[in-house]
Amino acid sequence: MDNKRFKMFLGIILIVIILVCTGVYIFSKLSNSDASILEEYTPEEEISNEQIRHTIVKLYFKEINTDELKYENRSIDSKNLINDPYSYLINLLIEGPTSDELEKTIPEGTVLNSVKLINDTLVVDFSETFINNTADVNMASNIVYSIVNTLTQFNEINSVKILINGSNNSSFLNCDFSLKDPFVVK
Repeated sequence: MDNKRFKMFLGIILIVIILVCTGVYIFSKLSNSDASILEEYTPEEEISNEQIRHTIVKLYFKEINTDELKYENRSIDSKNLINDPYSYLINLLIEGPTSDELEKTIPEGTVLNSVKLINDTLVVDFSETFINNTADVNMASNIVYSIVNTLTQFNEINSVKILINGSNNSSFLNCDFSLKDPFVVK
């Protein structure tokens, strides 16, 4: 019986040795394959502070083929939004789109007089050029809603009131489109 126990003991030892060797072999293979995965990635070029500060805003312009408003994503330095973000975006609208498929809505020569946030309404005051050269209601609507849709991206703005040289009761000259009431996103 001692011989039988000895053989069983040797068998168990042999199985344990085989399991340990197999485990060591598998562990070494896995750790070698993980080494390539865990290597630190080094970019070819460091990311600059200016690149980190960039944000994307939507600027609304008129699509040339359909006369509908479409947005253009514009990457801007968020540093430009610190002092006067509303004026900055309006001035980008005045400059016009970068895409050839879009055209600016705000009439040439329009000057931004002032911008004030009152509660959740942004009051924007333009020069008289803003209302002078509008052919129809659709054109007037595109002008207004390009501004409204662009500015209401800011969480604090729910509506936009447009003044002309400080006047509250203005309308476009060549069509019946009033600027008397504040506008909300269309």
